[in-house]
Amino acid sequence: MKILMLICLLISNIFNVSVSDVSPSDIAVPELGHGLSIETQYYACDPAKVEEISYYVTLTSESDAPAENAFIIGFDVSESGKLAIVTDERRLVVYDAENNYSYSATFDYSGEYGVLWAGENVALMSKSMSSAYIFDDNCKLIGVYRITSKARNYWNNIVMAQQRNVGGTTYTLNEKRTGCGSCSNFIFENGKAYKKLYAANADGEKLLYQSSENYVGDAGELNTSSINFLAIVGPIAAIYVISLLVRKFAPSANPKA
Repeated sequence: MKILMLICLLISNIFNVSVSDVSPSDIAVPELGHGLSIETQYYACDPAKVEEISYYVTLTSESDAPAENAFIIGFDVSESGKLAIVTDERRLVVYDAENNYSYSATFDYSGEYGVLWAGENVALMSKSMSSAYIFDDNCKLIGVYRITSKARNYWNNIVMAQQRNVGGTTYTLNEKRTGCGSCSNFIFENGKAYKKLYAANADGEKLLYQSSENYVGDAGELNTSSINFLAIVGPIAAIYVISLLVRKFAPSANPKA
């Protein structure tokens, strides 16, 4: 505990954050859905100031409902039936229990991301940071939490689950974007995405979301960082291959007499 308090004091000095008598163990940790355990990140020592030091994820709320023209990267359903999805356009969209649009927000994040509910608040999930960024309905950051779950392959099996069962209803993503679905996100931007989301229960099946977007040839799109990477590595690889060929086929400098 003393070490954690020293870290909090150090952060407060660097970022001019008032820690007062608050320590990480004093902050109530919300419950994340599907049994994932989390703990407070050290730089969330003071909940009132956590927004000032949230480097990686910031939501920008939108005044109008976005057109349903993006593919779904991930989704979750709260115990009360509210739906949250994140799309390949780096957008969070929330619907109420009757599937009416509630609010949406965009975010700027280059890594792999997903979404879960933490009670009635939304948690944007970061794979690379192993963190949950929890926001309220006004898109204000509540806290940043480290994922401590020991569940095997929790990212694919829980955060990015294609199917969820909540309150007697089964929600399923369908029509996976083909061509780049199994490609690395380093080369293809958010290759794993789905066009439709269905809900099925004893009353039948209902389409909740359908993207109107179609990819030409279903091949995905190269992102800017990938193009820059290929532009740098490509010539280097070509030079290396040429040098190998030259050494292999060039005449010896000291031919036998």
